Amino acid sequence: KYNILFKTDGKTIPDQVPDNLDLIFSFNVFQHVGKKQRSSYYRQVHDKLAVGGIFAFDMFSVVKENEDIPKLWGYRDEDDNRYVYMLRQLTYCDRAEETVKELLAIGFQVLSANVSYPNHGKFICRKVN
Repeated sequence: KYNILFKTDGKTIPDQVPDNLDLIFSFNVFQHVGKKQRSSYYRQVHDKLAVGGIFAFDMFSVVKENEDIPKLWGYRDEDDNRYVYMLRQLTYCDRAEETVKELLAIGFQVLSANVSYPNHGKFICRKVN
């Protein structure tokens, strides 16, 4: 198999990344990109993994325990969504349960989804179909 790291452009997974990978991980990336880009990446990762392959990632996540801590969130809109300032722009932060639902809908089994204080969500999932 492969023992290679790939750097992306932040929009897509490069074509030279092979299919049927056993592991894809991404750390300290998803809080820097918007919701549409995150969703696109989740689907692309699913396509690149072998059945049973693992996807591990982290990102800022909203949970009941941290939703009312003002210093964590750069902005809170009228629909009660939370945002952080990243690279001089507001980036939407998913609620952890939203992320889990999305991953399940794509075809992942979520093995672990937890948010360590204050807002650092860690997700580990397996491709099931």
